[in-house]
Amino acid sequence: MELLAPAKNLTSAKAVFSCGADAVYFGGKKFGARAYADNFDENEILSLIDYAHIFGKRAYMTVNTLLKDAELERMLYQTIEPLYRHGLDAVLVQDFGVFSFLRQHFPELPIHTSTQMNVTSRHGAALLKNAGASRIVLARELSIAEMAAIHEAVDVEFEVFVHGALCVCYSGQCLMSSMIGGRSGNRGACGQACRLAYEVKDAKEKTVKAPGAYPLSPKDLCGIDDLYALKKAGVASLKIEGRMKSLSYAATVTEVYREYIDRSDEAQYFVEEKDRRRLLDAGNRNGFTNAYYYRRNDTAMMAYTNSAHKRSAEEEPQLTPLKLPVSAKVSVLAGAPLSVSFYAAESVPNVANVGESHGATPLAAARTKPTSEADIISKLQKTGDYPFVLTEVTVDGADTSF
Repeated sequence: MELLAPAKNLTSAKAVFSCGADAVYFGGKKFGARAYADNFDENEILSLIDYAHIFGKRAYMTVNTLLKDAELERMLYQTIEPLYRHGLDAVLVQDFGVFSFLRQHFPELPIHTSTQMNVTSRHGAALLKNAGASRIVLARELSIAEMAAIHEAVDVEFEVFVHGALCVCYSGQCLMSSMIGGRSGNRGACGQACRLAYEVKDAKEKTVKAPGAYPLSPKDLCGIDDLYALKKAGVASLKIEGRMKSLSYAATVTEVYREYIDRSDEAQYFVEEKDRRRLLDAGNRNGFTNAYYYRRNDTAMMAYTNSAHKRSAEEEPQLTPLKLPVSAKVSVLAGAPLSVSFYAAESVPNVANVGESHGATPLAAARTKPTSEADIISKLQKTGDYPFVLTEVTVDGADTSF
């Protein structure tokens, strides 16, 4: 199964890739359901696409708000066109008008339908597949058994949420924030009214005793125990929620899920207590729930006494930037131009086998201090922030030229 992690900026994208994410989802400056996240400008998106593809990873852009007619007609094409040409891997869409527009103007662009499209049956899945969807993000309210039934009936990729915040509303279709505070969740501006404290009253306005002050705030989802069940149900992609959360949250959760997705022996599969603690410390709302995987609307899935996203800073993930192994052949023969060739390892995906650079003028012969092989290797190994590491350097002509 693909592990899909949130990226609120380029730094967090690189972090979750280094922690094992196969793909990231992110928002641009327009049309994303997290308008208050950092989000990416066009140049940052282009850089992200390049970075992802070097490592054989994927980048999906959220275009999952409801658009106004003027935005659809004047802004959407200009936003998507340069990213499409650069190799954007997919867009996530809620608005069927946006879906149709993208199918018409960018026919080769994969479209993933957002969980906000509320696909809860084989009929909805079949409709969207026939319309051209390459992946469907199922509604969050489905059980694993319902996921399996849809997968058996419709041959299309399915993605589900596996960790992170749950909405009290129906799979993101919320009008509460808009009605109370004028901030529409379907325009990316949710004010999280469900996370506030409320009194519960009956029809006669009499206060009813409730389990806590936060009756509308669900706990966060945690599916770490259910990975094999999700795999058997035909799930292709596991999605971590969290584009508004910290880099350490996204990196820690990604790292833990990567480890358990890669455990191959189902009979020996169990989640270690230290890893449960890591997930809790990264952030939770009064604990976790795995509803709706097996249950519906039970009180155990609600936070009740504390709706804040609590986290512990005791353990920060140790992030190691991804580097691709590259070898080099260098010619520094006196009387000939400098020549450098770089070779990617055969195991590295999506990278050309060789890159070459040649000097314009012949190198001068050394008189007193020729350039040594050690000097050349030392200079070439300074790859800095570039995503490459030189593992082997062969030098021809050392100690002959300056």
